[in-house]
Amino acid sequence: MRAYPEAVAKGARVVVHGRDLPDKDLNMQAARTELLTEHPEVVRVYLKVLQELTEEARRDPGKFQNVFLTQGPTALSGARLEEENAKSRYANVPRFATPADASYVADVASVFQRYGVLPGAIDPKAVIFDLKPAS
Repeated sequence: MRAYPEAVAKGARVVVHGRDLPDKDLNMQAARTELLTEHPEVVRVYLKVLQELTEEARRDPGKFQNVFLTQGPTALSGARLEEENAKSRYANVPRFATPADASYVADVASVFQRYGVLPGAIDPKAVIFDLKPAS
């Protein structure tokens, strides 16, 4: 997302960074139930690769910037590039969801319900698939 660095580059004042706030970001991924039940190994591999790439981006964020263009209006440089690198260094590494995450999912869903994004309450058991790592 480029809106934040663009706003900062044009002089917007940062009041607080998200990385400085208490965070329970679950970095949720969605998949069809059929995929989760019939091919859980595919989802495990996907998550493993996503974890590895996120960890690599935290260590070496510059490697993941300006991948396609190093010049032009969409290429990052200067303060904008540094901001994107900083965000990568603080990225949460995805993990498997567990039943212990249910209360947080319910809390987040209630915010969406309160503002009319969701028509009703969400049962966390209906949206969390306990995809434990293969032994």
